[in-house]
Amino acid sequence: MMNARTWKKVMFMLLSAIVLVTIIWYNNDVIHTLADKNPRGVFETWYRRIVPVQEEAVGMGHETPWEVEQQKRKAAIREGCGGKPTAAALSRTLQKSPILPHLLIDDVHKAIYCFIPKVSSTSFKKVWLSMINPDKGKGNRRPHAVLNAKIRQEKRQKTNLRQKLSTYTKYLIVRHPFERLLSAYKNKIKGPQKKFQQKTVYNYAKKIRPNVKRSDIQWTEFVDYLNNGGDRKNRHWNVFARHCYLCSIEYDIVGKYETLGVDSEHFLRRVRAPEWLHFPEYHPTKTSSELQKYMRNLTKMQIDRLYRTYEKDFRLFQSQDTCFLLRHAADARTPPVSAEQQALETYSVISATDHATVFLRLCVKTCNSELSKSYHIDVIRSSVNKNPKGVFETWYRRIVPVQEEAVGMGHETPWEVEQQKRKAAVQEGCGGKPTAAALSRTLQEFPNLPHLLIDDVHKAIYCFIPKIASSSWRIVWMKLLGLENIPRTMSRHDFLYMRILQENRQKIDMIRKLSTYTKFLVVRHPFERLVSAYKNKIKGPDVTLQQTPVYNYVKKIRPNANQLDIQWTEFVDYLNNGGDRTDRHWDVFARHCYLCSIEYDIVGKYETLSVDSEHFLRRVRAPEWLHFPEYHPTKTSSELQTYMRNLTKMQIDRLYRTYEKDFRLFQYTYNPH
Repeated sequence: MMNARTWKKVMFMLLSAIVLVTIIWYNNDVIHTLADKNPRGVFETWYRRIVPVQEEAVGMGHETPWEVEQQKRKAAIREGCGGKPTAAALSRTLQKSPILPHLLIDDVHKAIYCFIPKVSSTSFKKVWLSMINPDKGKGNRRPHAVLNAKIRQEKRQKTNLRQKLSTYTKYLIVRHPFERLLSAYKNKIKGPQKKFQQKTVYNYAKKIRPNVKRSDIQWTEFVDYLNNGGDRKNRHWNVFARHCYLCSIEYDIVGKYETLGVDSEHFLRRVRAPEWLHFPEYHPTKTSSELQKYMRNLTKMQIDRLYRTYEKDFRLFQSQDTCFLLRHAADARTPPVSAEQQALETYSVISATDHATVFLRLCVKTCNSELSKSYHIDVIRSSVNKNPKGVFETWYRRIVPVQEEAVGMGHETPWEVEQQKRKAAVQEGCGGKPTAAALSRTLQEFPNLPHLLIDDVHKAIYCFIPKIASSSWRIVWMKLLGLENIPRTMSRHDFLYMRILQENRQKIDMIRKLSTYTKFLVVRHPFERLVSAYKNKIKGPDVTLQQTPVYNYVKKIRPNANQLDIQWTEFVDYLNNGGDRTDRHWDVFARHCYLCSIEYDIVGKYETLSVDSEHFLRRVRAPEWLHFPEYHPTKTSSELQTYMRNLTKMQIDRLYRTYEKDFRLFQYTYNPH
């Protein structure tokens, strides 16, 4: 028998257990019953309870859905940039932008945030201010001014930035590129309020619609402004990839506007922000639902050109709404066509872009019910996994005559028809004809246009590209100028380059000459030219200036390497891993000859060099006795396949991305197999 004292102890312990169970049950019940009334508060309570469990699970090899999604997002960025960011890429970025002005840095929480306007940057800046200084963050209506002043005061150093970028937690938030563009238009251009962003767009619109008001700029006019050389560097509508240095910095958390609350909460908890600090309750804007209505006002060509501007953002962040482009293209304001042509026209919006194959595969999968099931599309669908790029090229050659039916309606020769096709491909790749604004920007960056040879007597301009018979063409050019006798101590290249420096080219004169003189360039299959450069400048047996940086790279991987024994695979790895791609012997045609700023009259190719050169010489009224020397093709073309077999698929893919614009502009083929 228990005495009274023992009995009291037992009853007290029993009652305590009942109270404890009741409290636990009550807490859980409150979370469930209040879920509909206050989801944000419930989520925060749940998040604080569950995150430690999830982190423990991650350590055991069980990743959460959010972490799996993050891995996919970061993998897409690495794929789009051709691999993880390298130290060399970061060095180049820090050289161009020493303070990285779009990054906010918090040394206390070891956090970095890249703010992108029109992607909830104002809201997140308020959160950031509350994190670094709670007194300034509360109720601050001008976070931009406060944080911009802080960036200027920090006096960032290159060495410190490197260390912080490698150790701090880095975060950015992105959004569907067209949604962000529409948001910028509604907030910065459409106004009735006057904003400084309106000025340049208004000046453009006024040329086309003289009675336009500054507060009445139309969406179509804003898009035309961007498509025709308008300022694309404005921070409210510039490209994410450039704004946040995405191919130079590897971000730890990639947030998206669609999952803003969850992504921001993960970031704040990871950097150990105060427990009371959360991203404010999120109310999505109407922009997403309005996008389709605005895009219907654009033509197929306007959408196509606008897409090319933001293509890298679509690719890096896997924006899935690409099928909207397909749907819109069929309904766009274009002349009626047959069912078969309409299916091909629909595809042309996607296929004319840099990464056409990816788009074909994606939209066949996600928009299957909306595509015409014609023979052409069936061919693409059935062959897409075996040889996507080759299928696209075959298809493109088949559809171009349909789209360019005006070609061949006159009495052009086969050579003239081919020239029109080549120039049309360049225009298509550049998003239209070169504009005066594009030329002005090029002349500002390269005042002398040092790769152009100019003959004022014959009113001729030639853009020389090394490793494409440029030495032979310099001999012809000097004969055209009547300068056959040059000092023996000087090469033809040095002599002509000295002439370029002595010409003292003025911007006004250059604009006049580029608009009136006959302009000529010669291109070649990009990989053939690269092999030729390797054999002539890297492989040896002579020591060349170009070998030094490649040799320094190879020596880190193969310490016993000899400067005259650099392998082809090592040279390709050098280029793929941040090597100097601006060397004139292997740089990109488009940049070397300013192709999207200058419209060339004759586009020559290495395969038709003699014929194209003869047409140019006759057009500029060169002496009748002057001809391009008899042409003997090199062995490089036949050797290309042998060299490419030594590369892995990843090496070829990354190399292709570097020269992708040249492949597209000049209709060269590429087959990774």
